[in-house]
Amino acid sequence: MCIRDRYNMSENPQVSLCISNSTGGAANVWMLLSKHIEDTTVENTDFVALHWSKSRQGRRVYFPNDTDPEKGNGYRGVYINTPHHLVRMDVPEGDSRVTLIASQSRRKSDLNITVQAWSTARFVMTPLPLTPRYSTAVTSSWAPDTSGVYSERSPKFSLRLSKKTRCVFKLLAQPKVATAIALTGGSGLFEESGAYRFGMSVLELEVEAGAYTVAVSTYANLAEACPFHLVVETDACNAQLRGQV
Repeated sequence: MCIRDRYNMSENPQVSLCISNSTGGAANVWMLLSKHIEDTTVENTDFVALHWSKSRQGRRVYFPNDTDPEKGNGYRGVYINTPHHLVRMDVPEGDSRVTLIASQSRRKSDLNITVQAWSTARFVMTPLPLTPRYSTAVTSSWAPDTSGVYSERSPKFSLRLSKKTRCVFKLLAQPKVATAIALTGGSGLFEESGAYRFGMSVLELEVEAGAYTVAVSTYANLAEACPFHLVVETDACNAQLRGQV
């Protein structure tokens, strides 16, 4: 159900919840995560939780801090091994968009689930697809002399797009390595994924057709080689991602 939840939530089952509250006050939303238990004679060791996030406006959540309740943009459920996990949320009047994230602690095997919702306001529930329409990837590694913050020596890859498309760049590395992505191209384009993140970095944006360069970097200078996996997901066309330039 989930892979490396501590750093990466992008592969968790997720649902978009769009709520239209015209009740004149706060509306209640109840969300239920249910496990499909096939053998009741076996000890139930699958601990699951249901999180939610407002920060992504109903889009796919990539990072656990988007569910941080201290930031006021989400909720983290408690992992329990009961068949059902119930969560309540209050939403203000107007339109709200929330992402629900199912999570499994200490994953031992595949687990089928159902997510349901009830509310005192009108709402629409939509599963978020895990697999993008188009995806391409490359695997490589940083050497000690190519690691460190973004510079001319950072590993670089050529990217070509045949039409304007939404792009999601995902850089996966070892959890102990903090990474970042930079995209450069014509007309002075320079976009970065933001702060260096451990385990995974993401850059999401609309990109015009054309040729670009994707650079990947680490916050620290590495003492030994470290592998990474760069994924480019697109909606409108298949991206051409070439080896290092």
